[in-house]
Amino acid sequence: MGSGPSGTYYAAKGSYAIDHSGLIHSIEGNFVLGADGRPTRMKSGGHGQMNLQILEENGIRYEIVLEYANGVRLGNVPNHKNRAKSKGIGQAWFPRSWTTETVLDASRALHDHFSHSIDDMKRDAKSEMKRLHISDSSRLSQQTKLYKFRYKNVDLQAFVNRITGLVDSIFPAFEQTSSIIFSKGE
Repeated sequence: MGSGPSGTYYAAKGSYAIDHSGLIHSIEGNFVLGADGRPTRMKSGGHGQMNLQILEENGIRYEIVLEYANGVRLGNVPNHKNRAKSKGIGQAWFPRSWTTETVLDASRALHDHFSHSIDDMKRDAKSEMKRLHISDSSRLSQQTKLYKFRYKNVDLQAFVNRITGLVDSIFPAFEQTSSIIFSKGE
């Protein structure tokens, strides 16, 4: 399938549930690249431990402001392209223990649990395209649908593509049912 900024090769296993670019987006993140091809600024995504490693390796500052007992961390990346993620608790990261396989498993669990809803969503999107006489799904008013679910004691959210039924992005919810174990300033 290919690799992201870390150079890690991601195999096709689990691809029935998550889009390859969605996997890289969720785990590593998308970056603005400098003239030398190295990441200089975050653009989007980046919810895995690999994201923090990429940030550190490239001298990009980040701040963990809050951590839940289940391992989810919230914080910010000061030079993030999205201003909302550049301060306070605008960025969320999976627990340190979550690997690429864990994210794939969570995506599969979402897909399996909501399979009927996802099938209905795909059918509705195709009907909408036909009704509007459009062939390009990017012209749909809403390209993704947000799903909320819980996996391995972590509250998650995922955007699922209305046409393909694949996860485009998966990330920890900002509000977890788990208790807070660390909060900066306390």
